[in-house]
Amino acid sequence: MNAPENLALDMQTITVPFTSNIDDDLVGSVVTFFKVQPTQSGEDWVTELVNTSTATASLAPSLLFQFESVNTPSGIQKELEPHQKVTLIVDLQQNETELWQFYGAGVVFIDEPPANQLRVQTEIKYQGQRLVITVDNVDNNLDITELAFRYVASCIDVSNKGAGELKVYYSQDPKIAVRRRKDN
Repeated sequence: MNAPENLALDMQTITVPFTSNIDDDLVGSVVTFFKVQPTQSGEDWVTELVNTSTATASLAPSLLFQFESVNTPSGIQKELEPHQKVTLIVDLQQNETELWQFYGAGVVFIDEPPANQLRVQTEIKYQGQRLVITVDNVDNNLDITELAFRYVASCIDVSNKGAGELKVYYSQDPKIAVRRRKDN
């Protein structure tokens, strides 16, 4: 599922469906793909959202992932709601003189989201070049909650033929929020 084109107040809302159009028993999932260009200079890291249909990238806006709910869920549907998920795939962009890799868990939270409201898990893949962030188990009464975090990556200057010093850098907050849609 690609992010919709409509922007509102500089924030792009992406809906995480509860069911698919094909089968009412499926729980929805959204996967988004990002490219991040880190920098050692202290400037903001450039984050681009990739349109998976066209493989084109554009500057990533602030994103709000809105988890849908069923109006009057059955007992089984209520049990399935926590399994809706958002997967963010983040690739570090490289240049010829620097080797960048995600460091530690790949992120550091500025304000860790409460575990009783949602779960955020990270996994680093491809020799540290890719970070996969999964958000699920979103509470039924969750108002807009910012996932205030920074990417954490290490850099080695490879032009020194292996004698480079490992340094760790932090990005700015990429501006991602989550909520569960409340029907009136």
